[in-house]
Amino acid sequence: MKFKMKTNDKVPLKNGYLTFLTDRLEISDNSRLEKLCILIGFFSSSLYGLSSVLSYNSIDGPLMYYSGIMILITWALATPFLIRRTYKQVLFYKEIGKINMMENLGGDYKARFQLKKGRIRFVHLSKNDFTLFINKLKEFHLETEFNSAVA
Repeated sequence: MKFKMKTNDKVPLKNGYLTFLTDRLEISDNSRLEKLCILIGFFSSSLYGLSSVLSYNSIDGPLMYYSGIMILITWALATPFLIRRTYKQVLFYKEIGKINMMENLGGDYKARFQLKKGRIRFVHLSKNDFTLFINKLKEFHLETEFNSAVA
């Protein structure tokens, strides 16, 4: 079943676009590339940290040993945050819990879609397309909260 889409139902993102359909929101961005880069960084730094801990001790090579421990502790603390993120390309309106908007220092915006199952999806908007995005959210009856990161 195909849904008819008007051309003005697309909102440009920094890298891609959002498409508002009757029952869902389609996200076309580079999130798969981002996921791949995060996984490569995660595994390579974890392997480096583990090899540093196993190859050195605190007496012979304290810098390498403790840097390996710090890398492993950092990734142990960061893993729950990475697990909560999702890279779904399609979000149905009924599964979106709330949307938090945050202004970044450069004037651009970050939208955080909190799904009802606790997963989180981020999209990044330029400052020129912010009002178009807000109007589309109001049109499809999606509630949003706004937080400013600019102090």
